[in-house]
Amino acid sequence: MSMTIALCLAVAALQNTSSPAHDKPNFAGEWILVAPEDAASRPPRNLTVVQDAASIKVTRASDAGSESTTYPIEGDGGSAAGTSGARSKPLTSARWVDRSLALNQGQCSQQSLENCVERREAWSIDQKGLLTIELTTYGPGKNVSKRTFIYRRPGA
Repeated sequence: MSMTIALCLAVAALQNTSSPAHDKPNFAGEWILVAPEDAASRPPRNLTVVQDAASIKVTRASDAGSESTTYPIEGDGGSAAGTSGARSKPLTSARWVDRSLALNQGQCSQQSLENCVERREAWSIDQKGLLTIELTTYGPGKNVSKRTFIYRRPGA
């Protein structure tokens, strides 16, 4: 009898233990903008995401064209990219914060640190499968802009 109870407790413990890899959502695939649909905020209408353990590549498509950014994932084999040359290149990184992925991109003019711009995105997928991106942009002169965008997968 005690052996049966011990076996049941062991199975219950294994079922309640979750692997960190399983807790992280997979953002890979195509995403279509749901909200906001106003032209004033000019969000990308479509996202294409390629994700692996070391990085996440996001291609943002809008009426003006498309742009791709690759973010190395810190703590999973990735590290932040550097800058080079006379013109600055964006400094990008990503890291997991619980079940959200924080994407960061910063760029400064090498002539002046006063002209730095930083973009922070918090990505999460809700229980309905919708992607929520909370975007905070820090611009020159301490200007701060906060917006939230919601995307769905095609056919969802």
